[in-house]
Amino acid sequence: MGYKTAEVGTNVNAVVTFYKKSGPVHVYVDDEEVANLTFTKRDTAIYIFRSLTVGNHTIKFTFDGNDIHESCSAEYELEITPIVPKESEINILINNYPPVNNTAEVETNQTIKIAGYFSTEFSGVTFDYMTVYIDQIETTNITPYTDWGSFEYNYTPTTPGIHEVKFTYAGSERYLPSEAYITIIATEPPKEYSLVVDTTEFTPGQTTNITASILFGTETLKDVATNITKGKITFKVNGKTLKMIVVR
Repeated sequence: MGYKTAEVGTNVNAVVTFYKKSGPVHVYVDDEEVANLTFTKRDTAIYIFRSLTVGNHTIKFTFDGNDIHESCSAEYELEITPIVPKESEINILINNYPPVNNTAEVETNQTIKIAGYFSTEFSGVTFDYMTVYIDQIETTNITPYTDWGSFEYNYTPTTPGIHEVKFTYAGSERYLPSEAYITIIATEPPKEYSLVVDTTEFTPGQTTNITASILFGTETLKDVATNITKGKITFKVNGKTLKMIVVR
């Protein structure tokens, strides 16, 4: 029938054609009977062989014969070779595209989703886990969420500047180690002053002390301003000025 090589642990499909279909075909692996094939439909059957040991094997298919047909047999020589680890690659994506110059920009305290996939020989494959490093400090391990090696990691920089997010794969018996990184430029969001009136409830006919706070910061993170030394604050009701306060 032929000769074939395969890596240890992989499946080998042997397609057997038997035109007479008048009895079972016995399957022998290295002279040991392991299965019987029947041909109830068409003229072919498939035997799946999987070896966990390295070496040469002979798969033999035998028909014992009957009152109508003579016996016959066919052999299949199979060489099981050790696994040769393949080159692997970690592919990083931002918004479904490779980042330009491996760089992306985000404001501090904002989250950026880093996605990607693990591949070998131009095809995505699954993996056990990757290790994520932030600025050369081991942070966490991530696992794929598809059989094609897709992964995601959400990163939130808390300080402005340049940060490196690196993904490393330690390797296995099938895939060689690999790593990839992306540079995240974290920028300070614009800061501005805002005035917030703390007093919101008023009773007709009664005097109300109105308090207000001047805040300074970003849209999502503001604190009471401490760098104001002087200025004026005007309170208005329906466009009418009530009182002007001088900040000293």
